[in-house]
Amino acid sequence: MTADSLRLVPVDADFDALESMVLEEHISDFEGWIATRSLEAGDLVLNSEIIEPGMTSGMRTMSLPVDPEHAAGGSLVVGDRIDVISVVDGDARFVVANVRVTGVAASESGSFSSSSYYVVVGVEGHQALLLAKALEDGPLEVIRATGAPKVQEGAGIGDS
Repeated sequence: MTADSLRLVPVDADFDALESMVLEEHISDFEGWIATRSLEAGDLVLNSEIIEPGMTSGMRTMSLPVDPEHAAGGSLVVGDRIDVISVVDGDARFVVANVRVTGVAASESGSFSSSSYYVVVGVEGHQALLLAKALEDGPLEVIRATGAPKVQEGAGIGDS
């Protein structure tokens, strides 16, 4: 995305959601970033729909489909740090800990607009494998960990 990718239109509005939209003073912050959905002429563009093109430092990115109510109420934003928990046969374990959110989006499909929420995270190779296995095992819990004390990956109930 470049500043020329968007056409800015003055809007005389003052409402809470205005801050979630891409505003003129923030356009330069998104230079080179990628839209998470197809944009049509006239669409409003939200900050959450523009993501960094990928991770640096040799990290990989991975998408985690999760219901918003199991991902900090759907309030995660790019830059948050998260822990991911899996529960299998009543045993809860941290699958990965303190990974960086690189994107958050809801994708819509079909004429009845069934949407799914997903969180994109930066991971190392072994973390991607752990998450893939956890996704196969069942639903995940995504916990905002920004500023929280670190936990050990693999730790579960009763572990010190």
